[in-house]
Amino acid sequence: MSNLTHTSGFSWCGASVREIGYQKTTVADIAKVLRMSPANVYRFFDSKKAIHEGVARALMGGVEQATEAIAARPARRRCACAS
Repeated sequence: MSNLTHTSGFSWCGASVREIGYQKTTVADIAKVLRMSPANVYRFFDSKKAIHEGVARALMGGVEQATEAIAARPARRRCACAS
């Protein structure tokens, strides 16, 4: 895989999925957003499923980073009156 897998955090694919849904999004739709041929998309990904797995990994990576940042913060002291 090349920089295509990291381009805009997969936003190019996420937009297609949000607009028409996972089941209806085709590799041709994704290729159109990327301004390339579907055959060229397959140079970077084995299948539509591989593209969506990459999108899921990218999204979960962002969630994981946010969770780690929250966990690293010092604990706040709770107010004794908030029982």
